[in-house]
Amino acid sequence: DVKVPYDITFLDFDGNDSFFVYDNSNNDFDISSTYTIEAWVKVDSKVNNTYPVIMDRKTVFSLFLIDDSNGDYAIKFVARDTSGNIIASVQSDNSSINLAFDEWVHVAVTRNNNTTKLFLNGQLTDTSNDTDFVLTGSTNALNIGARYWNGYERYIDGKIDKIRISDIERFNTNFTPDILETYVADTNTRILLAMDEGTGTDLTDDTGNFNTVTLRSSPNQPNWMFEDFNQIANKSALSIDDTPLLDPDNEAVPITMVQYPNPTRSQITYVIDSKVEQESKIIIYNNSGSVVKHQKFNLINGQNLLNINVSQLSAGIYFARIQTINTIYKSTFIKK
Repeated sequence: DVKVPYDITFLDFDGNDSFFVYDNSNNDFDISSTYTIEAWVKVDSKVNNTYPVIMDRKTVFSLFLIDDSNGDYAIKFVARDTSGNIIASVQSDNSSINLAFDEWVHVAVTRNNNTTKLFLNGQLTDTSNDTDFVLTGSTNALNIGARYWNGYERYIDGKIDKIRISDIERFNTNFTPDILETYVADTNTRILLAMDEGTGTDLTDDTGNFNTVTLRSSPNQPNWMFEDFNQIANKSALSIDDTPLLDPDNEAVPITMVQYPNPTRSQITYVIDSKVEQESKIIIYNNSGSVVKHQKFNLINGQNLLNINVSQLSAGIYFARIQTINTIYKSTFIKK
């Protein structure tokens, strides 16, 4: 097997950072009775009897951390009335899922047909049929990393990535979330913050519903961070157009690959490090599974830079498959 590095970009909140998004003229944050609110979080620390915030919209809902006697922390989602009082809740502290510091967790809250569900890492942890989970309309901003109730408070110490709010129930039963998945905004997405900018103070909402979101600089600004993930690419016998790839003299062929930028408008680049000369090929599929690009190339011993022109492709999500003599490397990218 060959380990292939992947990279994610996210924001680090160190206990006094946050940002907010004002609602727009279409009131796209008013999701009412059917919705999904989700994000990836990696908590660094939490003090007992405190309630650090992942997301909060005053007088509407709060998603935050609570104590858990069996884990480092638990997660709670509440609906609020126009005075800010909690009127309905789901939480994970009574479940069998025990969360630990310094581990990524996918958090998703869904509601449909009067049933509200809390999923952690794709596992259903709590449900409620409380009708008070119909969220009230409001002009209040959405705050990330803290809440603003006549002043900023309840800052989180941890990382946050891939915030998405939708007006449909995206998850109904247990599922397997993938932090390497690239979300694509659809007609049911109200806001999508991929947080893949990696630099600067501005975030882009991929739905286009909201103007550029600017990180707060007071008292501090969240920091951009990166993390590599190693996945195992299975070795298999490969061929191109029914012609076997030429086998290099050395059967052990270490190879690493990195893809950028993502999303892209005109070109996708693969940086490929190979220990030997070998034949390789890239195949790009659209979301329907049809091949849209097909290219064979030779790798040298060392670093290879493969630039693929995708300017003629329609906007959407694409799947790339790079094949070498004993490696299959799969990736996803978005063409804007």
